[in-house]
Amino acid sequence: DIYAEESPAAASDHSITNTTTNTVKQFWQDLWQTSDQQAIAALQQGDAEQAAKTFKDPAWKGSASYLSGNYQQASDIFQTLEAPDSTYNLGNSLARQSKYKEAIKAYDKTLAADPEHEDAKFNRDLVEKLLQQQQQNQDQQNQDQQNKRTSSKKIRIRAGTKINNLTQRTMITNQTRTIKISSRISKSRTSPARIN
Repeated sequence: DIYAEESPAAASDHSITNTTTNTVKQFWQDLWQTSDQQAIAALQQGDAEQAAKTFKDPAWKGSASYLSGNYQQASDIFQTLEAPDSTYNLGNSLARQSKYKEAIKAYDKTLAADPEHEDAKFNRDLVEKLLQQQQQNQDQQNQDQQNKRTSSKKIRIRAGTKINNLTQRTMITNQTRTIKISSRISKSRTSPARIN
């Protein structure tokens, strides 16, 4: 059970060998397949991210970006394309980013070009409901914030009123004391016998 440790030089040699092997492999792939064919192979193997990097065709590149979860890149690509499927995919990628108004416009554009596009109809209706729900949630949040501000003002006013009442009582009390003290001083001034 003796294990030999690999020297750093040997590890470096393996790294160079792996890099060389990958380069040769890529060379042969480039020789026999176009980049789009290689991207399709990557997509079929479930590597949508690699496919998105490899595709040259913009429609395929947008679809691979969408499948890899890069919805922003997908929508950027689909915005440059005019085919109904591309505007439909643009709607999908915008919807995934919660950009519902823009997604509805993309679905409307798809339906204008192809009124029978069932998926666009379905997704448009779904996104319209999501938009309404988003607006209701926003309205509720605005109402909650408004209620917090209003109740906070009421607390401030009530607390301020108590403070003002307390301050007024203190002032009245202090005035009363001042008056009493003043009257004592006045009495002592009127009595010259006491001053001496």
